Amino acid sequence: MNHEDQNIEKGFPIDSSITTTSSSSSITPGGTSATSSTGSSISSSISGASSTRSSASSSTNEEEDRNLAADSYERAAVTLEQEGNLDSALEMHQKCLAIRLQKLGEEHPATATAYSNMASVLEEQGHLNKALKLHKKCLAVRERILGRNHVDTATSYNNIGSVLEEKGELEDALDMYYIGLATREKVWGKKHIDTATSYRNIASILEEKGDLEASLEMHYNCLEVLEYVIGKDHIKVADSYHDIASLLTEIGEDLDEALEMHVKSLAVKEKVFALVLQQDGDFDTSLDYHFKSLHVREQVLGMDHVEIANCYGHIGSIQLEMGNLESSLEMHRKCLAIRQKHLGEDHPSTLTSFNILASILHTMGDFEKSLEMQRKGSIQVL
Repeated sequence: MNHEDQNIEKGFPIDSSITTTSSSSSITPGGTSATSSTGSSISSSISGASSTRSSASSSTNEEEDRNLAADSYERAAVTLEQEGNLDSALEMHQKCLAIRLQKLGEEHPATATAYSNMASVLEEQGHLNKALKLHKKCLAVRERILGRNHVDTATSYNNIGSVLEEKGELEDALDMYYIGLATREKVWGKKHIDTATSYRNIASILEEKGDLEASLEMHYNCLEVLEYVIGKDHIKVADSYHDIASLLTEIGEDLDEALEMHVKSLAVKEKVFALVLQQDGDFDTSLDYHFKSLHVREQVLGMDHVEIANCYGHIGSIQLEMGNLESSLEMHRKCLAIRQKHLGEDHPSTLTSFNILASILHTMGDFEKSLEMQRKGSIQVL
């Protein structure tokens, strides 16, 4: 099972402004010559003020340089970790942490993040005890300065849970995941991507413990949130379909639904691949994957479903980019027919179909039918 992406947490922005304490010097006349004494005091005061400003400016610049250096180390670590160079990434994180501790102290969000980033690399290297120690340091700082009901604190609970799960300490890991979930539900509510992550992590532990029914319930909770937040055509949703299908198969009940979930997972993945290929300009391969996705969805949903209409629309758009106007027109007409039936004439998606058809017909020189589509869509083709 996959867990929350822990590689690098975004660092908190560092306030590079320096607060200085200003003192005002009063000019006190003294000695036998008031004019001379006063003039000397004014000169001294101006010189002192100038020196103070110069010192403050120098100090501010130094602080800014140090903070920028820490940020640079952190960004370099991110790149190195993505490249798989974990030893160098860890070294960069250590340098970042050293500056954070020196300039910001222990009790600062950015210092906590530096602990967490180091811990994540150590976890990837397999140094689980060292990773756990640093994640716990991060948690302690966040609980003190942010409180328990904060999203970053919830992330720390989750990160500790992940290391404990890798160590095989399932009960303690489950406790951490549940605390993180409670915080996320309180702060974000149930319909949030981070909450979905917590559901999935808990489901993973419950499955490892053999509590398959409880795990299945958590997986369904995760799927419901993902579909609501990011839509059905996303790779995370495909993974969620697959998780549920595998669990249903393992339980041995409702194998028809297990098959349906497998098919849905396949359809989404093929559509995602198709969209990526389309963005890369590989229209032929993209079109092939879109047709595969369409055929899989037709098996699950039937021929007359709004999602089938969306597939027709995607295929028609690719064919239009390829210059296949007749084929594109056919697909967009199929898309329109389903949308009219299930969404109605005035739905935004239906109006979009009218507009696309108007544009295609206009390009083909069928101006009369193009005008008819324009009127139905109430959108003028430029």
